[in-house]
Amino acid sequence: MQRFFALPVEQKMRNHYLDWPNHRGYVPAGGITADHSLEGSSDISEAIEMAHDLPGDDPDHVRGVRFYGPNNWPAEPPDFRWALGTYFDCQLELGRQIFRAFEYALDVEEGYFTSKYTKPLARLRVCYYEPQPEPLDIAHIGLGAHTDYECFTTVWQDREGLQMLSREGEWLIVPPVDGSFAVNLGDLMQQWTNDMFVSTMHRVINTSGQRRYSLVQFFGVDYDVEVEAIPSCVGPDNPWRYAPIKAGDHSERMVARTYHYDE
Repeated sequence: MQRFFALPVEQKMRNHYLDWPNHRGYVPAGGITADHSLEGSSDISEAIEMAHDLPGDDPDHVRGVRFYGPNNWPAEPPDFRWALGTYFDCQLELGRQIFRAFEYALDVEEGYFTSKYTKPLARLRVCYYEPQPEPLDIAHIGLGAHTDYECFTTVWQDREGLQMLSREGEWLIVPPVDGSFAVNLGDLMQQWTNDMFVSTMHRVINTSGQRRYSLVQFFGVDYDVEVEAIPSCVGPDNPWRYAPIKAGDHSERMVARTYHYDE
């Protein structure tokens, strides 16, 4: 990560995500807007996005599904592909175990989620944050305030910067803890569970005075899964608050807003 982000900008731009058909590649500073509530805002971090490294003839890629297909790997550093590809694959298995935990917690049959996790919409965002300049401009921070779109997210970070919004409306620092990940709940899990689990509002402001790196992996289910009310989360006095939605449609719409595809 350090060696990739230290490359000249023009070299990193050879892998620009908007030049790739299926949302993979380098995202420069100012390339996304995570906080949709602030007019004219943009985020000052850099990232490179990847997911399942599928062949060019993958049927979902051929039919134009944005999140399936080959990765847009950088040529330098030469071991980037092996290191981050291995991390992604290991995280996929961790995500399967977390989904199993949700099955137990929600009192649904074994396989309720994992049967929908055969070709999941999982994305890895490899992130780099320069120290935040003063004075702080809330419209241009490392990553603007937002909730994640999928079911849940794992976050590895090498130093402080991640903040979550408490129920009392206070921004709290989520410190890095050796040997652990922070886990954010996402919008799809909130909808699926009828607000039993609530997605985590969070942001990133690197006030450490040092370069900050993080690995953020988003976990969804298969693209064509219809998200409907979980039986244990609804009842006569607790009707479902949402409308059915296809998991892939939800991710496509939200990512398009954040990554400027709809401009």
